[in-house]
Amino acid sequence: MNAVILMPATRLTPRMTYRLCVLLVTNRK
Repeated sequence: MNAVILMPATRLTPRMTYRLCVLLVTNRK
């Protein structure tokens, strides 16, 4: 997984991090 992108994303607000996670999951498809 893209841990490199998730790690710095934790600094952002939970909503932003959640959106990034959703984008990553949808991108897998």
